[in-house]
Amino acid sequence: MELCFPNILTSFLLVLAVAVSSDAALPSEIYWKSMLPSTPMPKLVQHQLTSGAFVNSGQLRNLGKMTVVPSSVNINWNKFHKWGSAKKKQGIAGFQNKKQLKNNNVDPKDVDYYFLEENLHPGRKMTLETSELSGDHRGAILLSRQVADSIPFSSNKLPDILHRFSVNDRSIEAEAMKETIMSCERPGDEIEAKRCATSLESMIDFSISKLGKNIKAVTTEFEYGENYNGKKKKQFIISSGIKKMTGNPVVCHGMTYPYAVYYCHVIRSTRSYVVPLVAADGTKAKAIAVCHTDTKDFSPDHIAFKLLNIKPGGVPICHFLPDDTIALFPN
Repeated sequence: MELCFPNILTSFLLVLAVAVSSDAALPSEIYWKSMLPSTPMPKLVQHQLTSGAFVNSGQLRNLGKMTVVPSSVNINWNKFHKWGSAKKKQGIAGFQNKKQLKNNNVDPKDVDYYFLEENLHPGRKMTLETSELSGDHRGAILLSRQVADSIPFSSNKLPDILHRFSVNDRSIEAEAMKETIMSCERPGDEIEAKRCATSLESMIDFSISKLGKNIKAVTTEFEYGENYNGKKKKQFIISSGIKKMTGNPVVCHGMTYPYAVYYCHVIRSTRSYVVPLVAADGTKAKAIAVCHTDTKDFSPDHIAFKLLNIKPGGVPICHFLPDDTIALFPN
């Protein structure tokens, strides 16, 4: 079943196609350059602005998913994890226990989903799962604020939203969209500042409000070599050139929706790094590693503590951000 879009969305796609073909700057690009003139736009954002599309029904069914490594092994992020402050019930992003790993055909011993900060050094071998462009949140179109604000995005408008996108209200797709909206409507607290950005302009405004205009935006990126063997699980070696980022970031996670929606929040008590990696088949990665330095309030049942044989409040726990996530740092 293909999704049918309202006239305003169809019109927007036509305008977008004309703009791209004529090399005209899109409104969101203009806003980025005016507000963040010294900040290069990540390739992910460029792709979503110029090549993204509205996600069809079949893709949407497979999308309610997040990982904490560059991975094609996914979980329903809202069922298994609540982004937010480090409370006992929340903990670190991603897989929470062995059952979730098993349900997603993951052997925690085979993949370095979590690791210690001391292991971030050149020559260290790490087994990761690579993700590809299709089948994740990267392909969803990132709308301009004008278009996004014209489309309802609230739980009390859910029937209208589902009708607009021709989604059956009893379908898995409808449930995924509902979960995304409800997650966005959950209030933040004194620890976590958050915003769901339905446009690039909204993401920019939130980031500037927390970090100022001198910002560096980064994402995890992959480069596949000539000898790429197609295997998703690979052993990488950390190369020289690890770069430590400054301050606590605003992190924006791709969510499940027919167009790009990002859950943006400020992550406290972290140290972050850009980590170069290379695999035997020539696959290269520039992965964003986030290390949580204060874990005393995290759930002791979190799988990370068991895998690393440590306890809450001890040494920092690190993980990589997936490649449909944008991290913005004070520069």
